[in-house]
Parts: sequence; structure tokens; C-alpha cells
Amino acid sequence: RGGAGGDEGSGEEDAPLPPLEYGVKKGAKLDKRVIECDQPWHWKELEDVRQWLSERSLWLEASGPCSAEKVARLAALAHDGMHALLGAKAPAALRSRMTRPPHHLLEDRSAGGGLCIVLQHTLRFMKKKALTLKSLPKALGLGDDGKVNQRVDELGGVLDELLLPIQAELQKRGMLPQQRVFLTHELKARLTPAATRKLCDIVTRHGGVIADSASEATHIIVGGKGERSDGAGGKEEEPGSGDDWCRVMQVNKKQKVALAHWWYYPDSYDEWLPIQEVDTSSLAPRVQRSTWTVTTRFLRDLERYNEWMNEEDYDPSADADDDGSEAAGGGSGTSAA
Repeated sequence: RGGAGGDEGSGEEDAPLPPLEYGVKKGAKLDKRVIECDQPWHWKELEDVRQWLSERSLWLEASGPCSAEKVARLAALAHDGMHALLGAKAPAALRSRMTRPPHHLLEDRSAGGGLCIVLQHTLRFMKKKALTLKSLPKALGLGDDGKVNQRVDELGGVLDELLLPIQAELQKRGMLPQQRVFLTHELKARLTPAATRKLCDIVTRHGGVIADSASEATHIIVGGKGERSDGAGGKEEEPGSGDDWCRVMQVNKKQKVALAHWWYYPDSYDEWLPIQEVDTSSLAPRVQRSTWTVTTRFLRDLERYNEWMNEEDYDPSADADDDGSEAAGGGSGTSAA
């Protein structure tokens, strides 16, 4: 069955879907990449999501039977849409209206979890617009190169009808707690008033609040190495301008792949890589804490990517390293250059 005007029983949506690449950091030079949504082992991980959607009759008949493979494709398109409309290279008029939801919500594959909520709203949006899996990318403004290819004023409706409702429900369900950020007195003493205001503005612009004390904060901000009084960082390279380092968080030995997180990139850039491409001698699974102490670069990168960053990348003790490579590699990372 085809798009909005397709003939019933045409079988278009049941035909093999083309490969879809998403969540890949540009500039990394690797021999081979693993596209998660094309992997049968990944489809099995989505069975609870598939069942949750099916039980609520949310899946669209026009997209054919609700299979885990198609759920994986839909999740990948939701990821792509957020990246194009809210990511680092999204039009300023769009990203200024909303901060990209944390990537861990798309990784929550439990019944009724974050991914279920995102896909529930995506399917409702598709039904309202008479879309299918094949016509959804164009509606999200996605071109073949992954860039936004529609007018910004037209894509504003996607925020109003899809992404902002997703954010509202995640907040209602307590899945998007507000970040409380405290700038230490030592940091503010080093910064000019204008630089301090700039950091505070970043926090509030992305839905956070400035905490009055460290005891009530989720994030305590300290100065990084070479911090200038105007708030600019010391030795900070632009992403992709030099060697990129990753740490391995998980290994699937059976499939011979490893889940890598790239330092100073948001979690939405995490990707599965062939196991031979990375050092798997030690693993660094995601750490959970109620309060983090991070450098000011955490806030500058939040502004750059429009996404709350991975706190472990901004540990002040790691920032003390001259070039970041030892701390970033640490036996569990690898250079992507």
C-alpha cells in the first residue's frame, strides 16, 4: 500500500526499504559502519515497543503489518527528524523553539517508555497527514543528504504538531525533569558579568533553571582549563577538526559490534561500530548520578548542539589533560581519524 493516494493492496510499503543511515558523526574515517535499524538483532530489542503500539491500534494500516523491522525504521526516522529540525545544523528559527529531547529516551524500549511515547505521537502525526513510512521523511523536511530541504515556515508546523506535543507529554510523565544548574562562586569571580549572564542564558534557553546552591543542583559548573574571563574556553577544537575519540560502552560479541560514544558530542551521535574498529579492552557504561560537576564547556556545547550533553565528557579532572586524548582514550577509546 502506497502513500496518501496509493491503491489499496499495491504492496508498496511491503517492498524492501532502502538502507537508512542515521546518528553518524560526520568526519569520522572508519572502514565500515553499522546501521542499527537494519540489523535483525536490533529488531528483537524492539518487540516490547511493537507489541505496545499494536495493542493500542496505533500502527497505520497504510504502512503494512506492524513488524519490529518497521518499528526500527520509524524510530530511525524520528531520530533523523529531530536531528534535522533541532540538531546542530538545524535552522536557527526551528532550534530556538525547542531543545532536542535526551537521546536516552529513544533508547528506552520498555513498554510505555520514552520510545513508545515518541512513536505514538509520530504515528498520530502520520495518520493526520495521511503519511506512510516512505512519505514521512519528506514531511519531516529530510533530503537524501539528511539535510532540511523544505522552507522553515512550512517545517514550523512539524514542531507545533509533532515535536512540541512529544516534549509536553514527556514532561507530563516526568521523563523530562528540569535541569538545575549552579555556577560556583569561584567561576563567577573569574568571569565578567556579561560572561556569567551568557552562561545563565544558555541554561534558561534550554529549559533549565539557575540553582541558588550546589546542594539543590543537578549540575555544578566549574571553570575549565584556560578559561578566559569572557567565558570562552581554552584549548577547544571545533568538532571534526582533529582526531575524535570515543569510549566503548557496550559490546555485542555475538554480532561483533560495539556501542561507541564520541567525546564532546551528544549521545544522539552514539553508534554501533564493527568490533575491530575500536579498543574493547575495557568498557565504560553510562554512569548515573543525581549531581554532576562539569566544566563550562558543557554549557557551550549544549548551545552548539541544542541537546543536553553527556556529563562524563566534561569531568574537570579529564579537562586537566593537555590535549584530551589520554583522558578520552583511556584504553577504552579510539581515534576516528
